[in-house]
Amino acid sequence: MATFLIVQAIRQLVLVNGQAAAKTESRSGQVAAWMTITLTLIVAALLYPSGPLAYKTTLGGLFLVFAGVMGSGIAMIYDGMNNKAGPEKNRLWFGIAHLLFAMLVFAFLLYSMSA
Repeated sequence: MATFLIVQAIRQLVLVNGQAAAKTESRSGQVAAWMTITLTLIVAALLYPSGPLAYKTTLGGLFLVFAGVMGSGIAMIYDGMNNKAGPEKNRLWFGIAHLLFAMLVFAFLLYSMSA
């Protein structure tokens, strides 16, 4: 699973950088893709160990997921609002979905830290 996620992240990085070079992707769309790629690599790194994860590692990983999803969502919403003729017309809705997911991860983090 970790190898698959790493390969997918590299493939996505090459794709989005190629789109940005061809001027078919906006800069904020490229930043959103980079954040998603980083999240994929974080998940791959957390899945790599075969043993159970330590509590602090799990919370740290969840915090990184929260920060990445929130940043990616903000970048997608910014791109969707400012680049209406961009490559993905539904990017605004994907950004909103990212923000909602980030809020769920954040609520889970707060619950986990208080319990």
